[in-house]
Amino acid sequence: MRILLYNPDNGVTRNFMPHLWMFLLQSLTPEGHEVVLIDGNAQPMDEAGIARYVREQNIGLVGIGAMTRMIAKAYRMADAIRAVGVPVLTEEVDIANARIEFANGAVANVTASRVSTSAQRRFRVFQANQYVSIDFGSGEVRRVTKVGEWREDAPPLQEEVWNLEKGDALLAETKAFVESIRDNKPCEVSGADGLAALRLAETINAEIARWQPR
Repeated sequence: MRILLYNPDNGVTRNFMPHLWMFLLQSLTPEGHEVVLIDGNAQPMDEAGIARYVREQNIGLVGIGAMTRMIAKAYRMADAIRAVGVPVLTEEVDIANARIEFANGAVANVTASRVSTSAQRRFRVFQANQYVSIDFGSGEVRRVTKVGEWREDAPPLQEEVWNLEKGDALLAETKAFVESIRDNKPCEVSGADGLAALRLAETINAEIARWQPR
């Protein structure tokens, strides 16, 4: 197996100081494995770069070490190269998490789990000066908006809460499909949208499988 040991740069000073942990782990790795060392200060990489390197070089295991000032980038680099799936109750993946980065800069962290005592379907949006949370189970929507400057005695936050009108999602989907045919108008979710979602799901499954122990 090819193993990558990576130390990120801190993105500020670009100080080059060899980190001994990489060489120590390399020396302790059993024979039969190839260990590659990359220090971000000597060989800069961004998230896309390390993901591409891992794929192209057929890396089977990545170890990342970092000092405190580099930890934020270390987490970003780790997110960029893997989707995670964990077997808990069965031999298959019971909990999965993936980080999806879009061309416009938006980032989605998606989690699916069948290890729960209750059904949960929640959607949260974080953006500049605002946070929105939707509970599709209860129908509650909560929006918190920053409306001024921070003060110790009065946080500048405005909170709004309301409930969505309850309905049958499957029935609404069927009605929209029938109306698009009857009225000759575009579907709210097209076949191309569905295909793109399926391809994304297959990509995540493939990434999870690639990181599962063999």
